Amino acid sequence: MKGTEHYGTLDVSDPVQVAEYEYHFYLAYAGLAENRLVRLIWDWDDAGQRVRTRIPYDDQVIYGWRDRAGRLVGAMAVNVRPDRAFQGEAFGFAPQVIPPELSGGRCCEILNVMTTCHHQEPVLSSYHAFIRDFCYGDLVSRGFDVAYSTCTRRRLRPYVRLGAKLLRQSSIDGEDRFFLLWPICELVASAHALRPSSPHATWAAQ
Repeated sequence: MKGTEHYGTLDVSDPVQVAEYEYHFYLAYAGLAENRLVRLIWDWDDAGQRVRTRIPYDDQVIYGWRDRAGRLVGAMAVNVRPDRAFQGEAFGFAPQVIPPELSGGRCCEILNVMTTCHHQEPVLSSYHAFIRDFCYGDLVSRGFDVAYSTCTRRRLRPYVRLGAKLLRQSSIDGEDRFFLLWPICELVASAHALRPSSPHATWAAQ
């Protein structure tokens, strides 16, 4: 779908799309000195410049944002089967009982959020259009009410301002990690911004 900026989901059966995603995933995180713990929880191929989480792709939905040239601009990976494996357990976290005011429904886990070298939009507008409206909107349409994630100290305050709720904190080898709950159903409803495009569109191979 070249010529227009568009959102979609990764076809995990397509090795070309997976290779592109893992390459940009690697570039986004390999140089982050304040985020050393990701070296412990993800599978790194430094020689090939690729990285993947340890959650099977069959248990993930990976959302992508492409620019008008068809280049990958951003992505968000979500574990939709946290009952099978939960990335946060590496930091001592586990899914909790969802408060009744948050609907008490299904939960998922955000595994990573990234932008690539092709990203040029303001950060906040990018969050609103891609993550909140498209990604969260699709997750809500799939029946999820809340999403868990972890973050570093540097990301904590911005994430709380965007609506995340701090649940717990841990420290491993001197590096702090924070366990967050995102009330995605509330965030989407309050924005009145579910995108009209098909939530299950997939990327065309580039």
